[in-house]
Amino acid sequence: MASQDQPRRGRKSTLSREIVIEAALDLIDSDGLGALNLRKLADRMNISAMTPYHYFDDKADLLSAMIEYAMTPLANDLDPKLSSDKQIGAAMLDLHRILDRHPGVVDLIIAESDTLRLDEFRQSLIATLQKAGLARARSADILRSLTSYVLGYTMLNRLRPEQPNRSAPPDSFGVGLEMMMRSLREELGG
Repeated sequence: MASQDQPRRGRKSTLSREIVIEAALDLIDSDGLGALNLRKLADRMNISAMTPYHYFDDKADLLSAMIEYAMTPLANDLDPKLSSDKQIGAAMLDLHRILDRHPGVVDLIIAESDTLRLDEFRQSLIATLQKAGLARARSADILRSLTSYVLGYTMLNRLRPEQPNRSAPPDSFGVGLEMMMRSLREELGG
Protein backbone atom coordinates (compact mmCIF):
# COMPACT_ATOMS: atom_id res chain seq x y z
CA MET A 1 0.00 0.00 0.00
CA ALA A 2 1.23 3.52 -0.78
CA SER A 3 2.58 5.75 1.99
CA GLN A 4 0.27 8.43 3.35
CA ASP A 5 2.64 11.35 2.66
CA GLN A 6 5.17 10.25 0.06
CA PRO A 7 4.96 8.57 -3.31
CA ARG A 8 5.63 4.83 -3.16
CA ARG A 9 8.85 5.06 -5.16
CA GLY A 10 10.99 7.45 -7.15
CA ARG A 11 12.06 10.99 -6.39
CA LYS A 12 10.18 13.31 -4.08
CA SER A 13 7.23 15.01 -5.75
CA THR A 14 5.55 18.37 -5.29
CA LEU A 15 2.28 16.46 -5.25
CA SER A 16 0.82 14.76 -2.22
CA ARG A 17 -1.85 12.16 -1.60
CA GLU A 18 -4.12 14.95 -0.42
CA ILE A 19 -3.71 16.93 -3.65
CA VAL A 20 -4.50 13.86 -5.74
CA ILE A 21 -7.53 13.05 -3.57
CA GLU A 22 -8.82 16.64 -3.83
CA ALA A 23 -8.43 16.51 -7.63
CA ALA A 24 -10.28 13.17 -7.72
CA LEU A 25 -13.08 14.60 -5.56
CA ASP A 26 -13.35 17.62 -7.86
CA LEU A 27 -13.55 15.26 -10.84
CA ILE A 28 -16.41 13.22 -9.39
CA ASP A 29 -18.17 16.40 -8.25
CA SER A 30 -18.23 17.69 -11.82
CA ASP A 31 -18.40 14.49 -13.91
CA GLY A 32 -19.66 11.76 -11.57
CA LEU A 33 -17.99 8.67 -10.16
CA GLY A 34 -18.32 6.78 -13.45
CA ALA A 35 -15.94 9.27 -15.08
CA LEU A 36 -13.16 8.60 -12.61
CA ASN A 37 -10.18 6.57 -13.69
CA LEU A 38 -6.53 7.15 -12.87
CA ARG A 39 -5.58 8.05 -16.44
CA LYS A 40 -8.33 10.68 -16.74
CA LEU A 41 -7.38 12.03 -13.32
CA ALA A 42 -3.75 12.32 -14.43
CA ASP A 43 -4.80 14.12 -17.62
CA ARG A 44 -6.93 16.53 -15.65
CA MET A 45 -4.03 17.24 -13.27
CA ASN A 46 -1.53 17.59 -16.16
CA ILE A 47 0.70 14.86 -14.76
CA SER A 48 1.93 11.63 -16.26
CA ALA A 49 -0.51 8.74 -16.43
CA MET A 50 1.59 6.74 -13.96
CA THR A 51 1.91 9.46 -11.29
CA PRO A 52 -1.32 8.59 -9.42
CA TYR A 53 0.08 5.06 -9.01
CA HIS A 54 2.89 6.55 -6.93
CA TYR A 55 0.23 7.39 -4.33
CA PHE A 56 -2.40 4.68 -4.80
CA ASP A 57 -2.15 1.02 -5.67
CA ASP A 58 -5.21 1.13 -7.93
CA LYS A 59 -8.61 2.77 -8.35
CA ALA A 60 -10.05 0.85 -5.39
CA ASP A 61 -7.28 2.21 -3.15
CA LEU A 62 -8.01 5.73 -4.42
CA LEU A 63 -11.77 5.36 -3.83
CA SER A 64 -11.19 4.16 -0.29
CA ALA A 65 -8.82 7.06 0.40
CA MET A 66 -11.29 9.54 -1.10
CA ILE A 67 -14.17 8.55 1.16
CA GLU A 68 -11.91 8.41 4.22
CA TYR A 69 -10.56 11.88 3.41
CA ALA A 70 -13.98 13.39 2.67
CA MET A 71 -15.60 11.90 5.76
CA THR A 72 -12.84 12.84 8.20
CA PRO A 73 -14.67 16.00 9.38
CA LEU A 74 -17.65 13.96 10.61
CA ALA A 75 -18.32 14.34 14.29
CA ASN A 76 -16.20 11.51 15.68
CA ASP A 77 -16.76 12.43 19.28
CA LEU A 78 -20.31 13.53 19.81
CA ASP A 79 -20.62 16.05 22.63
CA PRO A 80 -22.08 14.05 25.53
CA LYS A 81 -23.19 17.31 27.19
CA LEU A 82 -25.75 17.77 24.42
CA SER A 83 -29.06 15.95 24.36
CA SER A 84 -29.12 12.94 22.05
CA ASP A 85 -31.36 14.71 19.50
CA LYS A 86 -28.92 17.65 19.34
CA GLN A 87 -26.01 15.23 18.87
CA ILE A 88 -27.83 13.51 16.01
CA GLY A 89 -28.83 16.85 14.48
CA ALA A 90 -25.24 18.11 14.63
CA ALA A 91 -23.99 14.92 12.98
CA MET A 92 -26.54 15.29 10.15
CA LEU A 93 -25.48 18.92 9.65
CA ASP A 94 -21.83 17.77 9.48
CA LEU A 95 -22.75 15.18 6.86
CA HIS A 96 -24.70 17.80 4.91
CA ARG A 97 -21.74 20.22 4.96
CA ILE A 98 -19.40 17.52 3.66
CA LEU A 99 -21.78 16.59 0.86
CA ASP A 100 -22.48 20.22 0.04
CA ARG A 101 -18.73 20.77 -0.40
CA HIS A 102 -18.25 17.57 -2.42
CA PRO A 103 -21.61 16.31 -3.75
CA GLY A 104 -19.85 13.53 -5.68
CA VAL A 105 -19.20 11.87 -2.32
CA VAL A 106 -22.80 10.63 -2.44
CA ASP A 107 -21.70 8.35 -5.30
CA LEU A 108 -18.78 7.18 -3.16
CA ILE A 109 -21.02 6.43 -0.21
CA ILE A 110 -23.27 4.34 -2.41
CA ALA A 111 -20.33 2.51 -4.03
CA GLU A 112 -18.21 2.12 -0.88
CA SER A 113 -20.89 1.73 1.78
CA ASP A 114 -18.88 -0.45 4.13
CA THR A 115 -15.95 1.84 4.83
CA LEU A 116 -14.57 2.13 8.33
CA ARG A 117 -15.30 5.88 8.69
CA LEU A 118 -18.95 5.47 7.71
CA ASP A 119 -19.38 2.44 9.94
CA GLU A 120 -17.89 4.30 12.92
CA PHE A 121 -20.22 7.22 12.21
CA ARG A 122 -23.28 4.95 12.01
CA GLN A 123 -22.38 2.99 15.11
CA SER A 124 -21.76 6.08 17.25
CA LEU A 125 -25.11 7.56 16.24
CA ILE A 126 -26.95 4.30 16.86
CA ALA A 127 -25.31 4.09 20.29
CA THR A 128 -26.42 7.67 21.02
CA LEU A 129 -30.03 6.80 20.21
CA GLN A 130 -29.84 3.61 22.25
CA LYS A 131 -28.57 5.57 25.27
CA ALA A 132 -31.65 7.77 24.85
CA GLY A 133 -33.81 4.67 25.30
CA LEU A 134 -34.53 3.44 21.78
CA ALA A 135 -34.07 -0.16 20.70
CA ARG A 136 -31.13 -0.89 18.39
CA ALA A 137 -33.38 -1.75 15.44
CA ARG A 138 -35.43 1.43 15.89
CA SER A 139 -32.23 3.49 16.23
CA ALA A 140 -30.91 2.02 12.99
CA ASP A 141 -34.21 2.80 11.22
CA ILE A 142 -34.16 6.41 12.39
CA LEU A 143 -30.55 6.86 11.37
CA ARG A 144 -31.27 5.30 7.96
CA SER A 145 -34.14 7.76 7.44
CA LEU A 146 -32.04 10.76 8.44
CA THR A 147 -29.05 9.83 6.29
CA SER A 148 -31.36 9.02 3.36
CA TYR A 149 -32.79 12.52 3.68
CA VAL A 150 -29.31 14.09 3.66
CA LEU A 151 -28.12 11.96 0.72
CA GLY A 152 -31.33 12.51 -1.26
CA TYR A 153 -31.27 16.25 -0.69
CA THR A 154 -27.69 16.40 -1.94
CA MET A 155 -28.44 14.27 -5.01
CA LEU A 156 -31.42 16.41 -6.00
CA ASN A 157 -29.44 19.63 -5.61
CA ARG A 158 -26.64 18.17 -7.69
CA LEU A 159 -29.00 17.11 -10.48
CA ARG A 160 -30.94 20.37 -10.52
CA PRO A 161 -29.77 22.47 -13.46
CA GLU A 162 -28.17 25.82 -12.73
CA GLN A 163 -30.59 28.68 -13.27
CA PRO A 164 -28.71 31.98 -13.34
CA ASN A 165 -31.76 34.20 -12.72
CA ARG A 166 -33.11 32.07 -9.89
CA SER A 167 -32.75 33.51 -6.41
CA ALA A 168 -31.04 31.47 -3.74
CA PRO A 169 -33.50 29.03 -2.17
CA PRO A 170 -34.38 29.37 1.49
CA ASP A 171 -32.77 26.93 3.86
CA SER A 172 -34.99 24.08 2.75
CA PHE A 173 -32.46 21.55 4.03
CA GLY A 174 -32.71 23.03 7.52
CA VAL A 175 -36.51 23.06 7.35
CA GLY A 176 -36.65 19.38 6.40
CA LEU A 177 -34.06 18.36 8.98
CA GLU A 178 -35.92 20.26 11.71
CA MET A 179 -39.15 18.45 10.80
CA MET A 180 -37.38 15.11 11.13
CA MET A 181 -35.66 16.13 14.35
CA ARG A 182 -38.99 17.28 15.84
CA SER A 183 -40.37 13.83 15.17
CA LEU A 184 -37.32 12.27 16.81
CA ARG A 185 -37.69 14.51 19.88
CA GLU A 186 -41.33 13.45 20.21
CA GLU A 187 -40.34 9.82 20.03
CA LEU A 188 -37.68 10.37 22.67
CA GLY A 189 -40.33 11.92 24.91
CA GLY A 190 -39.55 15.58 24.77
